[in-house]
Amino acid sequence: MGAAREGRVLHLPVLRASTRVRTPRAPRTHHVTTHITVDVDDEAGTAAARSYVTVFQALPDFPPQPVAAGRYRDRFARRDEQWRFTERQVRIHLVGDVSRHLRA
Repeated sequence: MGAAREGRVLHLPVLRASTRVRTPRAPRTHHVTTHITVDVDDEAGTAAARSYVTVFQALPDFPPQPVAAGRYRDRFARRDEQWRFTERQVRIHLVGDVSRHLRA
């Protein structure tokens, strides 16, 4: 679903252009991440994670409900003793009523 993108700078314009913002800087959604599995390679200073995500949305005239579900695949690197995201793949498998979450 969509082209591959890299880096924070490339993601922000896409998210801002496609997401409806209801309150200052918030689309009124909650992303629930479950079944998280992390594989760490301490020697290489890298890690990979897999998880499921369900996106819920609620508005005054839109009862709380799931609007999307899918998977995250993440990669991390340890730099200066801190773990940092290096990659996130998002695969959305189920889509509900996103009419109030995404722009047409």
